[in-house]
Amino acid sequence: MRFKLTLVPLNKEILISFDYQYFLSTAIYKILQKADAEYSEMLKNDGYALGNKKMKLFTFSNLQFLPNTWAVKKD
Repeated sequence: MRFKLTLVPLNKEILISFDYQYFLSTAIYKILQKADAEYSEMLKNDGYALGNKKMKLFTFSNLQFLPNTWAVKKD
């Protein structure tokens, strides 16, 4: 399955963790849960089998930002 996700900031200073994959996969599971609870549970608990392997995770490309619209914030 492939889809494009567009994120729109709610205010000017939105922070996105470098470890964003976990948060995106959680959001995807929640969206799927609303659309089809049974399918979402199957993905979360069992995943798809390929031989002896079960695949339950998502693969993401890097997030792409418009030029000059982001900066690294150090704590």
